[in-house]
Amino acid sequence: FSYEYRDLRVINTPQFNWVFDYQAYSLNLEFDYSLYRTFKLYDHSTHSWDDYQRFVTPNEQYVQDLGIELRDMAIANGYTSELDIANFILAFVGGIPYQYDIDGMGVNEYPKYPIEMLWEHAGDCEDAASLYISLVESIGFDGVLILLMVKPNENEDWAQSVRIC
Repeated sequence: FSYEYRDLRVINTPQFNWVFDYQAYSLNLEFDYSLYRTFKLYDHSTHSWDDYQRFVTPNEQYVQDLGIELRDMAIANGYTSELDIANFILAFVGGIPYQYDIDGMGVNEYPKYPIEMLWEHAGDCEDAASLYISLVESIGFDGVLILLMVKPNENEDWAQSVRIC
């Protein structure tokens, strides 16, 4: 018998569920609040499209650990090609609930670092893109972050409110 003291107020253990190739997968992760808080306190402002690249963090240890775990899960389930592994990781990221910044953060644009999307178990398109690129680059794949301007609806003019995705 052994025990360990843990302050559950500062630990988040979300369960991630996703489907890949008609098969359901699940993964429990554990994150420490201090890591989340560190990134939460970083600057989240964006003044140009180049600012979004700082949210890609493939060299963070938690990203590397998760990237390896997802890669190994894919391989253990018979998905051994680089394309299959990349798609497996994409399915994991795509399984995280979508949440508009205005709903989750109270502002129109708030890019998140990968730990924020994982901790909060939600994010929008640029958050998912940063998480995905971070994960695949952490396991040695090449990634590219592409930002597009999209119209809110077909009746809007390009010059009006444009959302980066």
